[in-house]
Amino acid sequence: MSNLKTIAENIRTQDNRATSDPLFLVQQKSRTWGVDLAYTDTYEWVGTDDCELRPTPQQRLEFQRSGPNGDDIWDCVGYVDHWEFVTACFTESGCRDYIRANAHNLNEPRVYCVSLYRNDEMIAVREMIIDEDETK
Repeated sequence: MSNLKTIAENIRTQDNRATSDPLFLVQQKSRTWGVDLAYTDTYEWVGTDDCELRPTPQQRLEFQRSGPNGDDIWDCVGYVDHWEFVTACFTESGCRDYIRANAHNLNEPRVYCVSLYRNDEMIAVREMIIDEDETK
């Protein structure tokens, strides 16, 4: 667990990624299934009886040759991958610590930096953390 002094020092010394007021986010990859193939290039073939069933390359080729008519056992399901917000930290090291502690619950986590530009409340909190440390 970080103390306020460590957080303040990290805020002052970290790479701010070309912004004066960074906020570091932990994000994880998320997948949305059922997207129409007209709107995505990514898809998987799934069994119509059992969603865990995946066709072999030979079965996929045979299905593509036969077309979508008849008693098909495979469906082509479109999906889109996107990044979803998990948590926010004042420091990159805080994000890395979070990922280290929670990696078993996260899907391909990453650290992402956004700017707090014109977010007066969050900028004030960051400055308060730094100022509190400097007054001690």
